[in-house]
Amino acid sequence: MKLYAGVSAGVMELLRGFAEKFQQVSVDEAYLIPGLGIRNFEDAALYALRIKDEVQRQQKITCSIGVGPNKLLSKIASGFQKPDGLTVVRPEDVKEFLFPLPVSKIPGVGEKTEEVLKGMGISRVEELANCDIQLLSERFGKMGLRLKQLANGLDFEEVIEKESIKSISRHGTFAEDTDDPVKISGSLDLLIESLHGSLLKNSFLFKTITLTVRFEDFSTYTRSKTLPIWTSDIFVIKRTAIQLLSEFIGRRKLRLVGVGVTKLRERDERQTLITDFP
Repeated sequence: MKLYAGVSAGVMELLRGFAEKFQQVSVDEAYLIPGLGIRNFEDAALYALRIKDEVQRQQKITCSIGVGPNKLLSKIASGFQKPDGLTVVRPEDVKEFLFPLPVSKIPGVGEKTEEVLKGMGISRVEELANCDIQLLSERFGKMGLRLKQLANGLDFEEVIEKESIKSISRHGTFAEDTDDPVKISGSLDLLIESLHGSLLKNSFLFKTITLTVRFEDFSTYTRSKTLPIWTSDIFVIKRTAIQLLSEFIGRRKLRLVGVGVTKLRERDERQTLITDFP
């Protein structure tokens, strides 16, 4: 159980690195919204493949991902092709995807609700979607409207962070293990750019920078440095990360490099920091 929890924590931390917004709902299930660079469902599918690849590389496990226009459709899609699937549901394909399914596939429809629906002659999602709302309301009260909405692929729940953000990190796995300092520092630069963008978006300052490296034999090490002042300066992150990385360059080939910041607090926009001055 401890091993499972450890793997779960590792996967969730990895997913946070890919997310603009992230919500963990159980030990093995989460929702995320990717960044603004994802313009359409084709981009989203490629992004999901990258996530699957990183989970496989870093945690040595497979995962199933559902891509959809809302949480409902993403959740149902993620249940397809397990344990290593990717199912994409575009807005124009919602009815084609949902309607043939048994009503039990709708989240919240348990055995008792399914039994009542069967008594009404409803066993497929299409039948529930087309059922008269008044009839559903008589049987299920306020839940009747919700059932009809879900059967039609409508879900207005947002992806919400349930806990305050305690850290921001980015990790990248090399296509091939490498000891090339230029390639390693270049990868680290890209990760820092992404991390810094998240800092600015959330108006966060930080005090601690952490570097993570994983060698070709999968041994993993972290090094951290806590600064004397709060800052959001990207050059401070880069300079400190390179200093921490220097200990590991030339020892063995690296498989993964990562960088993170902790001890976060929101920036008061009225406050001027030492690092704001040229």
